[in-house]
Amino acid sequence: MTTHQTSQTLLRGAAQLLAGIPYLLDYRPERSLVLVGSVVERARLAREARPRLPVSVLLRVDLPAAGEADSLAAQLAAPVGRVVRDRGQGLVDPLLLVHLFLLDATDDEATALLAECREHLAPAGAELHSVLLVRDGLFRSLLPQECPPDCDTDEHRCPTGWQPVPDPADVPGVADLVLEGRNPSRRREDVVARVRARDERSAGLTTVALGVLDLDPSRLDRLEAVGVLGRWVCGGGQLPDPRERAAIARTTEDRWVRDLLLGRWLPDVFPLAGLQLTPEDRRLLGALPPLPTETGDCVERLLDLAGAVPAPLTPALLTLVGCLAWRHGEGTVANEAIDLALEVDPDYRMAQLLQRVLVHGISPWAMRTAAAA
Repeated sequence: MTTHQTSQTLLRGAAQLLAGIPYLLDYRPERSLVLVGSVVERARLAREARPRLPVSVLLRVDLPAAGEADSLAAQLAAPVGRVVRDRGQGLVDPLLLVHLFLLDATDDEATALLAECREHLAPAGAELHSVLLVRDGLFRSLLPQECPPDCDTDEHRCPTGWQPVPDPADVPGVADLVLEGRNPSRRREDVVARVRARDERSAGLTTVALGVLDLDPSRLDRLEAVGVLGRWVCGGGQLPDPRERAAIARTTEDRWVRDLLLGRWLPDVFPLAGLQLTPEDRRLLGALPPLPTETGDCVERLLDLAGAVPAPLTPALLTLVGCLAWRHGEGTVANEAIDLALEVDPDYRMAQLLQRVLVHGISPWAMRTAAAA
């Protein structure tokens, strides 16, 4: 399951949401179920014909194998229920209004998924507002809709039949997503390939530098290594050289240092308040610049760095990638980075923790609320 950070962009109605999905996900999904939901008070729906609602949750899962629609719908119910509880605090009778998009599903798959989602999502506090089956650039609603009394169009043009997916260029809200740097041209496979890309020549040079460093561990300057890492991730420039990469790899092996990095870069999710910090800890934190507002380039640079060190030393860097991507709404990148970290080291605890967070669809918003409590 891939959970994505929600956007403040205004997309009106299910058709516009459909046009915006590749931009919200930052890739073009195939053979997927996409759930978009907004938490609202039931009474508000009764008194407002067309309420402006924020997107509270955005989930994407692969379409299930034959006979597994029930388990997929049950899997969705957990994060849906959590969103209703978390985002519905302070609301009277909160409800998650859900749009479901079944991309490239067959008719039989769509029928089974609709039935199971109706059964499992309602007890979790959700109501299906729209369910669209999408194939070959067309979509049709799977929920009953009333045709206007003066409708005289044939079945293929009537709103209850197949309609073309709106051109994103005709959806004003998509322009906001484009300005945010969203790139829908790539596929999910492209994202996976990017996370797993390796520069074996550079990794080999790092291995040689590590051998030299390990001959005299006293030469490791953790303050310098953290400073180089921070300048590279936050500012770019030249990829750290083999000696610097070796020092960074050895320094981030220390899980306390990794946690200091998380506390500096993601303080709302990994707060440092209350920890007993030594003078050295404070110097390490002082060597790290804060993350810029737009973190996409930071994630890319961390991936470049992870690809240029020996694979056994990548779990810490990949976990940093996963945490940054999860915090800033790049669910697919987060999942792939954490999966790769656990392939290298199945016992890496922080990666295990984040994997559970991702599987259960826990949002950074919920973690921030828990951390502040």
